[in-house]
Amino acid sequence: MPTVNVKVTVATTVTGAGKAISISVDKDPVDISNQSTDVEVAVEWELVNSQGWDFVHTHQGIKIHAPAAKFKNNGSMSNWQKHGCVRNKKQKDGNDYKYTISVTDGTTTATWDPWMRN
Repeated sequence: MPTVNVKVTVATTVTGAGKAISISVDKDPVDISNQSTDVEVAVEWELVNSQGWDFVHTHQGIKIHAPAAKFKNNGSMSNWQKHGCVRNKKQKDGNDYKYTISVTDGTTTATWDPWMRN
């Protein structure tokens, strides 16, 4: 099964008003449209350079906003530092889907909504 890897970085900046949290990815959109429709395609997100941050502990660290038949959620792996999903066979459609990244430092939860091209 082909795998597309996505690096996720969480940065925290302390300001006079509290803390500002930013989430970024090295691929936006995550493009799996060039993969064959005849095979499942794995997408794995990994937190890098994000000391103290995990994907949320509810197995919803990544939630793709697409029809349920398109993707299956494999949940978090590697002590909440990775999260995986799989595009199911025959579900390539060329559409763009928003997905939500949810991370936590144990006190604060932050989210961001980048794109995936199917």
